Amino acid sequence: MTEPLLQVRDLSIRFDTPRGLVHAVNNVSFNLMPGRTLAIVGESGSGKSVLSRAILRLLPDATARRSGQILFDGKDLASLGEAELRKVRGKDIAMIFQDPMSSLNPVLTIERQIGEVLELHLGLAAAARRQRTIELLTSVGIASAEQRLKEYPHQLSGGLRQRVMIAMALACRPRILIADEPTTALDVTIQMQILVLLKRQQRETGMSMIFISHDLAAVGGIADEVAVMYGGRFVEQAPTERFFKTRLMPYSEALLKARPNPFAPRGARLEAIAGRPPDLTALPPGCSFAARCTHQQPDCLRSVPPMTALSDRRYACFHPLVSVA
Repeated sequence: MTEPLLQVRDLSIRFDTPRGLVHAVNNVSFNLMPGRTLAIVGESGSGKSVLSRAILRLLPDATARRSGQILFDGKDLASLGEAELRKVRGKDIAMIFQDPMSSLNPVLTIERQIGEVLELHLGLAAAARRQRTIELLTSVGIASAEQRLKEYPHQLSGGLRQRVMIAMALACRPRILIADEPTTALDVTIQMQILVLLKRQQRETGMSMIFISHDLAAVGGIADEVAVMYGGRFVEQAPTERFFKTRLMPYSEALLKARPNPFAPRGARLEAIAGRPPDLTALPPGCSFAARCTHQQPDCLRSVPPMTALSDRRYACFHPLVSVA
């Protein structure tokens, strides 16, 4: 049996803030298999981005408290020194951030920014870096790649900046790519191009991928498995095809119903999820979704439902929507 490339075990992240301790990620566990894509979905504030940054240890040491394990190829990333960790970041595990304009350096050319990654991790000389950068830009669908080398981020459109970010992330052929909301700021046409590009790159390189999004339509076309996150916890996880056929956790169902319907009549209102996400400084004693859940029962308010395994899926709900007997 193939071993997981990435194993996250009982990961919790806390932040010290003036308002109190923020419980951003709470006992999250999952495996990422070689060549597979796990999509993590949920509303803003559910903990998705904190989880992704925790994997690469990009959280501030001064305020973040971490417990649990993050094992990459059998090594606990928390035990690595800074020098060892730098060898992993960008080379073995790369990340595409949500906003390329704030992630790219505005005073460096595209050639310089991608070239730094190639020099640091692969030790390429100037001529080889330039050639590899042109190849990368071409591979992500940027026309006239050589002419783009001397341009700065502000001279590129949002779609081109995102392609540059992808090229930089793929520069060293990483074994894992973390894509944090990579299509959020793009129009629908460019979104689809980016998703097709990521799938093509995955097929060609065999990399694994963690795809973070609130867009379930995008998730359906790119992921092998879907994990739903709410209140800092995973509340449902299933193979993509099974997830879109049946949901067990009411929050998962509410997310799916809140999707825009392209066939709805003009002027139709979106079906929003009533209420607000929980305050992560004061999580309730029971299920975090209970206050918004139309299936709420008394036991939902008393204790947190454990993650229950059922065949090839997991769920955290005392009263699942579909009978699991």
